[in-house]
Amino acid sequence: MKRWLWVFPTVLLALPPVGSGMEVKVLKNAIVNDKIVDAVSPGGLAVTRDGDYLATFSDHGDVSPGCRSYLVRSRDQGTTWEEPEQVFGPDNEREGVTVVLHNLPDGEIMLGTERFTHDGVDRKAVFRARTSQLELFRMDENGKFVPLQKLNTPAGSAFTFTGSVVELPNGDWVLPAYGYPKTGTVPGALYGSGFFRSRDRGASWGDFELAFRDEPPAGEAAYDFNESGFFVKPDGTLVALARIDSRKVNKLWRTESTDNGKTWSKPVETAIGGIYPVVMPLEGGGYLLACGNREARPIPRSVNFFYSADGDNFEYIGMPFYSRTDGKPYNSATGGLQRLIPGPEKDQVYVVFYAFDPQLPGYDQTYVDGNLIEIVR
Repeated sequence: MKRWLWVFPTVLLALPPVGSGMEVKVLKNAIVNDKIVDAVSPGGLAVTRDGDYLATFSDHGDVSPGCRSYLVRSRDQGTTWEEPEQVFGPDNEREGVTVVLHNLPDGEIMLGTERFTHDGVDRKAVFRARTSQLELFRMDENGKFVPLQKLNTPAGSAFTFTGSVVELPNGDWVLPAYGYPKTGTVPGALYGSGFFRSRDRGASWGDFELAFRDEPPAGEAAYDFNESGFFVKPDGTLVALARIDSRKVNKLWRTESTDNGKTWSKPVETAIGGIYPVVMPLEGGGYLLACGNREARPIPRSVNFFYSADGDNFEYIGMPFYSRTDGKPYNSATGGLQRLIPGPEKDQVYVVFYAFDPQLPGYDQTYVDGNLIEIVR
């Protein structure tokens, strides 16, 4: 059984099971944005060469028609956040746009846009036949985003970015993504959960590659692997965790590659009921996993943190502090889409996530939150 200790007004400690010896301590919390109505889905988080934090978020769930995305900045390591300094909007009423942001392995910043075209303008259009176009940009020395490349995705499909860019032992970089056909299948095209690869340190990116083989037992439905996060173990093994939504109880699944993503093991189910997994190696050793945990108790669909010393076995160690609801998650919508960057000190991590507050206006009544956390060993 998990135990929670709520410490008000600024610190939330989530106590792990007896004998774990690990916990998450929230050092500070700040609202990233609650002025944009229905602020949601903080898909990007990066730190500039000058030490500023940059985050992105959207104003429609699931990138529905009319969705805009926003870039915001913190000049004090997440203590306060400024008003949006850049807006990425749709070109027509049937389009929605969301944005992701990455620190590349060399420290530079890459931005990715996802433009979804729907067959209508209603909110339920996200569940029908929509398609997408992915484009990458690099931040130049003046802080401007310069077009880099439109990614090659199959016609009639919807693809989206997930997770963080990871460097492989052979020097390649991988950008997690997933996608499925929406208006027809292209012969020979790959669909599912996987990644785009760069062999030239981000100068160009190749076609989509599959990580999760969708091969259910005879008579069972496809798993439909989607949101994924990648990390590399000390022995060079590339590990990926992915979400599914096709079972009565949906937990994260795991696959591994020992040849830099060329071939992958058969996916296996984990014990974590996660949404949008992101994994970060910690300076002090081990790995931090953040995900929206649908199986969390006593409050389901909240953002949860998990720790693994070896990259194999993850155990629950805590939750973030929800700034608008006195630390405790009243309801965190889907409990998902969060991003991590290293904090200023060893074993510190800055996390952005979105949450719900019934006092807010709008359709979803959501806002974007941020915590500086420390992994206490």
